[in-house]
Amino acid sequence: MIPIVQFDPASLAIFAETSTVSIDEEVTRLITATISGDRAAVIDNFQLLAGRANNGRALQLTSAFLHEKRHFHDFIATTYGAYRFRQFQEVYANLPAIFRAGRTVGELHLPLEVILDPVRRRVLGIDEPPAELHAIAVALAKRRREIERDREPFSSRLGTFEIGGEAQLEALAFTAQSRFVSHFGGVAAHDSFVDHVFDREQFQAKYGALVNLGVAAGIVPIRQLDGLPGRDDGVTHRAHVDGALLECAIFAALQADYLPNERAVPAGVVASSRPAERFAAIAMHLAQEHKTLCEKIDGMNWDDCWEAVDETCAKVFGFRIHEQIARDIEHNEAMLAKFRQTGNEVVIGVSEDFIELRKTMYERLEKTPARVASTEYFALSVGADVDPMVVWASSRGELGDAPEGFTRLMAYDTSTEGGQTRPWRKWWWAATARQPASAGAADAMRFVRPHLFYPVIDSYAPAAKLMLNGRKVRTLVGPELLFAEQGLAAKVGVTLRFFPGFEFPDDEIPEAMLRFMRMGGDLICDYTSRPIPQGEATVLTPWALRRYPELARYTIEHLGGHDVAYHTFVRDWTPWAVSAEMMETLRPLMRRQRPLGAFREDPLFKQQS
Repeated sequence: MIPIVQFDPASLAIFAETSTVSIDEEVTRLITATISGDRAAVIDNFQLLAGRANNGRALQLTSAFLHEKRHFHDFIATTYGAYRFRQFQEVYANLPAIFRAGRTVGELHLPLEVILDPVRRRVLGIDEPPAELHAIAVALAKRRREIERDREPFSSRLGTFEIGGEAQLEALAFTAQSRFVSHFGGVAAHDSFVDHVFDREQFQAKYGALVNLGVAAGIVPIRQLDGLPGRDDGVTHRAHVDGALLECAIFAALQADYLPNERAVPAGVVASSRPAERFAAIAMHLAQEHKTLCEKIDGMNWDDCWEAVDETCAKVFGFRIHEQIARDIEHNEAMLAKFRQTGNEVVIGVSEDFIELRKTMYERLEKTPARVASTEYFALSVGADVDPMVVWASSRGELGDAPEGFTRLMAYDTSTEGGQTRPWRKWWWAATARQPASAGAADAMRFVRPHLFYPVIDSYAPAAKLMLNGRKVRTLVGPELLFAEQGLAAKVGVTLRFFPGFEFPDDEIPEAMLRFMRMGGDLICDYTSRPIPQGEATVLTPWALRRYPELARYTIEHLGGHDVAYHTFVRDWTPWAVSAEMMETLRPLMRRQRPLGAFREDPLFKQQS
């Protein structure tokens, strides 16, 4: 897959990569308006997109920014989101101890969890780890197992799908995205939006599962709407699905109780720490105790739905929704007290800013629940209540300095090395605006000290991902993990070793995906510059280009074999399209792999000035 816009739970930032897709000025303006929450500009730019031949793909791209903004919103508004971020906060706080232990033995084996398995240690020749490192690995493994358990597929007569926290977050974000397109673009725009999904089956499985489950559970009423204008035969039979009660149930299910053992559980009250269990319990209670509301096909009142779900939570779990959030914020504050002992300004400041946003969200929920929980409110307001940090990324690398008003976060510069000037040795991969983007609500929630998140984005978060999953993690900024590895090697003096299976990400890209991202245009072979017939392209990922030394050498020679060619290769992390004919030449070069490292220190790629 090729992610274009992605919320990063490790840094709470939204990463946007637009160098791999063709977009025009109109689409760019709509993206900008969506990010900033400028409702008037969104209305104007939706009108400009109407009737365009490729407006479905344009709507997919622009509405994705609202989707990711909703993820930022829900990481602040729900205890499950806070739990996910705490996973990374704990790694950040423990990084000095991890590096200290690594220096003691001279290296770190990743992911850290592998050191807990005596068989894996024997395979890798690892000695018994220091006690401090062992304790950290145990904590990280426990977190991973909890998240994996949350994502276990649920089997039903409707099929097998996820209903855990991740699936619930996606359901709320997609509902907001769908409402956004429907409200500002109308039925025709929404039809085009759905028609231009890359993988319809995967799309339905990911975003339709909870709706289907809600219908089966009896908490999502359906009303048939006949005789509407159709796209094909002139008449389309449509159904109006009222998801108000469902989204209230999902929002409540995401307020998982991660402190069940810290209170006495009254008889008849469920102590659940998992969103899937909470959702099932809420849905069952609603179907049994609020039958009239569940069967209301002439339009549900959102406030009635909220009150029914809130009352259900009090009866089933012992706490109303806002009470559960308040308890979890207290847990966040207890963690902050421990972080203060580290003296780490970044970890402390990021935690303080996060807690303040959670408190603000809590206050708004108490006063006006719909302002926080309703996806319709979020969509119609263009998410104006939140102003997340947006990181603009370019996998191909942009030569020179970051644009005026931006701070570069991931960059490379040896342009003046040796007293010479070589402009091709200076570029940036990621940058963020210094000023808030919000043009919406005056009190939009944003971090008070965004500068403290800069080192999280370019250093702490990539390092934490390596500790948790090795390189087997999908990232939007291509060189992010290598960037972290090189930094650790240079600054900390720790050699990183990766357990087999965690050396490289799952980064296979089908030809159809690359054609989809190129908006249906010709796919040109990056080696021969000739068009590739349909079905004959192989996509070489940036990882593939770097893991095979002979392929890398050949590619550099193809680019010219000089210093400019070498640095062009290091800079560009976009996928390469290759014709079938060209693959016959390249395939023999893809036999011997090598561990990834810092290219400038690798004799294989060392270039003469």
